[in-house]
Amino acid sequence: MERDGTIEAIDFLLRPRSVAVIGASDRKSAMGNTVLQNFNRLKYGGTLYAIHPRHTEVEGYPCFPSVEVLPEPVDAVAIALSSEKVVPALEQAINAGARAAAIFASGFSEVSDGKELEEDLRLLCSKHDVKVVGPNCLGLLNVTTKMPLYSSALPDEMVPGNVAVISQSGSGCIAMICSGRFDFSFVVSSGNEATTTAADYVAYASRDDATEVIAVVAESIRDPHGFGEAADAALAKNKPVVVLKIGRSSKGMKAAAAHTGSLIGPFEEYRAFFEGHGVIVVDDLDELMETVDLFRRVRSLPTGDGVGLMNLSGGINALICDVADKVGVDFPLLADVTRTRLKEVLPDYASISNPLDGTGVAVFDMEMYTGALEAIAADPGVNLVGVSQDMPAGLDPVHIETARRVARTVVDAATRFDKPIFLITNVGGSVFDPAADILRAAGIPVLQGTHEGLLAIKHLGEYARIVRAGVETPPGPSASPVDEATRKEIRSLLSRNEGILPAAEAAKLFGVYGIEILRGTVVTDADQAVEAAGRIGYPVVLKVESSGILHKTEVGGVITDIGDEDSLRAAHSQMKDDVQRAVPGEKIDGYLVQPMVSGGVEAIVGSRRSDLFGSTMVVGPGGILVELLDSAAIALIPASKQSLSALVDETPLGKLLAGYRGVPPADRGALEDLLLSVGHLLSDVGDLIEELDLNPVSVLAAGRGVRVLDALVILKA
Repeated sequence: MERDGTIEAIDFLLRPRSVAVIGASDRKSAMGNTVLQNFNRLKYGGTLYAIHPRHTEVEGYPCFPSVEVLPEPVDAVAIALSSEKVVPALEQAINAGARAAAIFASGFSEVSDGKELEEDLRLLCSKHDVKVVGPNCLGLLNVTTKMPLYSSALPDEMVPGNVAVISQSGSGCIAMICSGRFDFSFVVSSGNEATTTAADYVAYASRDDATEVIAVVAESIRDPHGFGEAADAALAKNKPVVVLKIGRSSKGMKAAAAHTGSLIGPFEEYRAFFEGHGVIVVDDLDELMETVDLFRRVRSLPTGDGVGLMNLSGGINALICDVADKVGVDFPLLADVTRTRLKEVLPDYASISNPLDGTGVAVFDMEMYTGALEAIAADPGVNLVGVSQDMPAGLDPVHIETARRVARTVVDAATRFDKPIFLITNVGGSVFDPAADILRAAGIPVLQGTHEGLLAIKHLGEYARIVRAGVETPPGPSASPVDEATRKEIRSLLSRNEGILPAAEAAKLFGVYGIEILRGTVVTDADQAVEAAGRIGYPVVLKVESSGILHKTEVGGVITDIGDEDSLRAAHSQMKDDVQRAVPGEKIDGYLVQPMVSGGVEAIVGSRRSDLFGSTMVVGPGGILVELLDSAAIALIPASKQSLSALVDETPLGKLLAGYRGVPPADRGALEDLLLSVGHLLSDVGDLIEELDLNPVSVLAAGRGVRVLDALVILKA
């Protein structure tokens, strides 16, 4: 497989037996000098050469005027030169036998006049099957093998660990390394990813024996298919992949014409992609660090969602409950047997709850503390055991002793139950290490900050559920009910049109997939409208028809529940005036008279074409609720009926369909059938469709089906 070959080639980057630093310098501020100092710090065991046209030695390493005169070919080179010198230097190194390179310089595709230079670099590497990290990066380091092709200063001591970091942002690497929280297997600052991408490094980490947790800071995913495969491989080996996706604000969204496009931005597409491959998504660096630290230290995955927490403060308990409710951490009610045991252990005035306030007495009575903690751990509804004990770095002597006493007691108690356990200190920032290290040495994670810590606990539960259930294998092309000949006809129909698909053609498209748009009659004046309503039967709906008007309600182009001829004539006159005022000069093609559909829950079903991930399916509350609730869920196509059905419950639509506040339940099954039909359509011809809206879709009472009241299809340019 091509990926296998790439992983083997990355060995020359992460495990080179010999390295040459091109651009070595004796100036302490120079990048080439920093790289050499890093080799000194990590005590690299391979062969290292410095390259400089005039020096014979730099930082204690032998120096040569060029790679061409080295006594042997090297596996990898670090190129500490400006961008215009990189390609010639790399070509010379390749000719001398180098198989990989770290390129630190900026000035490539991240700037407009550097794109051609990066393409030259890519072509050179492709021609000779050479892999590079970068350009525009800090490089990479393998802590396990003590090999730093890395251009930023490193700590004096780095102990090999179990966390791999892959970050397009160099600052992301610096933050993780300098946090003092982790020991790493390897760290990659991938930069522009000219030849190797995050997908390649995640795949490498999935096979790396030293790596147990994979942290990714991504600005984009250049190879979605490869990343998905790599994440699946990591999941199969129970190696969590935790991603911080940056660059997700609305400024990054392209303008969207249909409602669907305004509901779902690029980040929602990324989230759907990540979740489909068992990847945990976090929102900032603090959350990333707490989540990774919990994953790397926790002794086992919880077997369920229930968290039992021991605390010594009623006020902090209230805070924890507030935050837990916000982020979605479950503190189940304690079983009767647990409550009885706690009443035996704690003072009479103790309030028995979860989280548990062990009272101030337990601070000084470690036998009481131990009994309460063990009772919580034994509860059948508790799958993850927690202790809340603040340990900020500035503790006074009395509280230092308290922190140490609690830490030792927790470590001792944890030996008598096999459920995973953590401690959370509710203040972020630095902790009192002499107490925290007692816990860490026993394999007990110490989480910092109530909000970030509880988010990490939530993510641990999410990952445990994924591992227990297994991630749904992404389906192949959906089993469309439409035969090949008909699909070709539909593709031909769409290819003959551009922009907004005319209503008649849209009806043909949907009809092929068993999706019926509510029928009506297009008229040009009030008399024809009255005649059409007579055939349909009152009440009716009147809608403006114009290829230039996408959202009819916003210009007064929809009037509902018209009950008689006089009302219809008045509605027609009013609509003409309102539309002309709202969009002066816009060509009106006519007016659509449709039967009025009463009752039901309004939904939106739509799609937007993603440049990275292809067609997407979007579901949420519809009609006027689209703007009011601004809530929708997304899945990538192709998708199974099960995953499409799950979308419904990710928004308020699920509760609305179930019969909210006494309203009878709606026909959810019919809506799910509609989702599957739209999924078939998108699997077959979605590559030709930029955006699609079925809005509103009226989901009628159980057993009565759905009615698609309006449809919009915008074709891909």
